[in-house]
Amino acid sequence: MMGIRLTLVTQNHKCNLGRIIDGVMELSEFGKIIDNEWNKSFEMRDELFLGEYVVMPNHLHAIIILKKSVINVETHGRASLQ
Repeated sequence: MMGIRLTLVTQNHKCNLGRIIDGVMELSEFGKIIDNEWNKSFEMRDELFLGEYVVMPNHLHAIIILKKSVINVETHGRASLQ
């Protein structure tokens, strides 16, 4: 097994996932969708285990565990290296 720390950031760092009120993260409707779909990802993929994660106003921090020893991971779009 291998642990990975992951940070996903919204385009242009726009705070559209919610806001922090009195020290508590309040998810927007879009943030609720992100939270729900993020959890579904781990329900449908046996090779992944979700450690801890937190949704912030403009990003998501997560620790995921890869259960299988070899998994081919590729990036998409602008994140790909040439």
